[in-house]
Amino acid sequence: MSTQNQAQQPTQEYNEKGQKIWRHGTLTYTVGGLVLLFALLLGADLPWALRDRSVQPSMQVLFGIFKTTTWYYGVIAVTLPTVMGMVMGPIISYKSDRHRGRFGRRIPYLFFTTPLVVLGMLGMAGSTVAANFIYQYASHWSYNEVKLMTLSLSWLFFDVGAIAGGAVFMALVKDVVPTHFFGRFMSLFRIVGLLAGILFNYALIVKVETHYPYIFGGIGLLFGIAVFIMCIFVKEGEYPPPPEPPPVPEREGRFGALLTRLQKGHLGPLFVYAKESFASKYYWMVFVILITLGLMFGPVNSFVIFYAQALDESGAMSDTASFERVIRSVLAFFGQGGNTLLFDNVCAFMGVHEKGVGIFGKFTALSYLISLTLAYPLGWLADRYHPLRCSMVVLGLGLVTYAVTAPFISDKLTFTIAIVAHNTISGCLWTVSASLALRLFPQARFAQFGSACGLAGGIFVLIYFPLLSLFFDKLGKNYYYTFHVGFVLGLISLVVCFIFIPFFKKQGGYDNYVAPEL
Repeated sequence: MSTQNQAQQPTQEYNEKGQKIWRHGTLTYTVGGLVLLFALLLGADLPWALRDRSVQPSMQVLFGIFKTTTWYYGVIAVTLPTVMGMVMGPIISYKSDRHRGRFGRRIPYLFFTTPLVVLGMLGMAGSTVAANFIYQYASHWSYNEVKLMTLSLSWLFFDVGAIAGGAVFMALVKDVVPTHFFGRFMSLFRIVGLLAGILFNYALIVKVETHYPYIFGGIGLLFGIAVFIMCIFVKEGEYPPPPEPPPVPEREGRFGALLTRLQKGHLGPLFVYAKESFASKYYWMVFVILITLGLMFGPVNSFVIFYAQALDESGAMSDTASFERVIRSVLAFFGQGGNTLLFDNVCAFMGVHEKGVGIFGKFTALSYLISLTLAYPLGWLADRYHPLRCSMVVLGLGLVTYAVTAPFISDKLTFTIAIVAHNTISGCLWTVSASLALRLFPQARFAQFGSACGLAGGIFVLIYFPLLSLFFDKLGKNYYYTFHVGFVLGLISLVVCFIFIPFFKKQGGYDNYVAPEL
C-alpha cells in the first residue's frame, strides 16, 4: 500500500529519563507500564475467552443429545440473551459512562457482575445434581426435560452476568489503552481467545457429554479469580465531570405536561439516552456497519455442530477414502508413503475416523492455530491502514472463500476444508475489525454508544435469528445451505461498507478522524 493509504501515526514522546512514553487521557505509560497493563487485561481475557468459547459449543452438544428443535435452541441461545442485553446493556453503559468514583467508572461494574457469571457456570456444572433433586418432585416431566430445564435456566443466569460485564469491559479497554495500540491490543486479545479455542476444541469438546460439570466448574472459578485480580490492579485515569442533563422544556397540554413530568422524573435518563444515542444519522450508519460486518459468518457459526451431526447421521462422514488419499499423498511427497504406522498416527491425530463433532473440534483447533499466527500482523495492519479498510478487504476474501468451498461439501474431507477456510477467514475479519468501534465511537460516551449499537443489533437479531432457525427447520434441518445464506449476507455487508465510506471521510477519514460530538 502507498503511504497515502496509511493511517496517521502519532509523534513519539519521551520522559526525562529518555524512556519512550505513551499518553491516553491523564494516563502515561512507559514500555514496562504498557506491558503490565496488557498482561493484566489479557490475563483476565484468557478465562473470559475460554468461557465464551466453551459455553455455546458445549450447549450445542448437550442440546443435540436432547434432540431439541433448532427453534428452541435459537430462543435459549440467542433470542433470550439478546432481549436481556437490550434491557441491561443500555442501563449499565449509561450509568458507567457517567459514574465517577474512587475506583474509576468501569472497574466497579466488572467487580460486582463477575460473581453472577461464576454462579451461572457452577449452576450448569451442577445441573445433573439439581435435576436429580427436582425430578423427585416433578415426576410428570421426563428426566431429560428436567435436566434440559436446569441447564437452560443456569445458562440464562450466566448470560445475565456475561452481558452486564461485557457491556463495560471494552469500554475499560477504550479508557486505559492508548489509541495507537488499539489494533495490536485487540490482536493480542484475539491470540488469547484463539489459545482458549484451541484448548477447548482440540482437548475438551469431545469430553463435553461426559465431563461437562468439571469443564464448566473449572472455567467458572478460573474466570472469577482472573477478573478479580484485574479489577484490583488495573487503574483508570481521571475523567472530566459527567455531562449535565439537558434542560427539560415545559410543554403545554395534558400529554405535553405528562411528558415533561416523565423527563424530570426517574425516566429522565431514558429520554437522554435515546436522544443522544439515536438522533445522529452518522452514528446510525456506524451501527449498521458494526451490525452487518459479522453477519456473513453467523449462519455457519450458529449451526455448524448441527451440520456435523447431520452429516454423521446421513453417512457422509463415514466416507474417509478421499481424506486418506490426501494424507498418503502428503506422506509420499516426504518419502514416507509406505510408513503404515506414521499413516495411522496422522489419521488418529487429525481425527479422520472420528465422528463429525470430533473432527470439527480437531480442525477448528487447526484453523485457530492459523488465525493465531496471523493475528498480530493483522492487528498491525489495522493500526497502520485502519480497521475499516482492512475489514472490507477480508470481507471480499470471505466471499471468494465461500464460493470455492461451500458448493462442494459432500464428505469428511470437503467438510473439513470448508470449515478450516471459514474459521480462518472469519477469524481474520474478527481481528481486523475488533478495534473498529474503539476508533469510531467517542471517548466520553463509548459504553453508551456501544450499548445503543447492541440494542439496534439486538432488535435485528430478534427478527433475523428466529427466521433463520425456522428456515432451516422448514428445510428439514438441511444445514448444507448455511454457507449459501452466509454468502448473501456477506455481499450485503460489503455493499453497506461502500455506502458508509463517504460519511466516514467527512469526519476526517482514515488519517484525521474525529468522532462527532453531540
